[in-house]
Amino acid sequence: MYLKVATDGRKDAIASLDDPAFSSYVFDVLDKRCPFYENGGANYRDCLWNVVTEKEASYKKSSPTSKEIEDRCQSIASNLGGLLSGEIILSCRAYKLSQ
Repeated sequence: MYLKVATDGRKDAIASLDDPAFSSYVFDVLDKRCPFYENGGANYRDCLWNVVTEKEASYKKSSPTSKEIEDRCQSIASNLGGLLSGEIILSCRAYKLSQ
């Protein structure tokens, strides 16, 4: 039951950001590498963190900086709260670092 609520909440939260390219990245790219809550939430968040870490390591330090990306992603998810907010922030960072 929790997974259904979490899945629906995640979809609604991402939709509320009104960014079709980000939504597509999360659902079509990131979810293939890090299936949502497959093997539990901790594994999902670890996978997201690994993606962000890998992308930061290979990210060319131009504009915007990875700090600017982090700040932007923090701001878009500030009203979400809880674990969902952290997961959206990591997804956003992976997305921005992929561009």
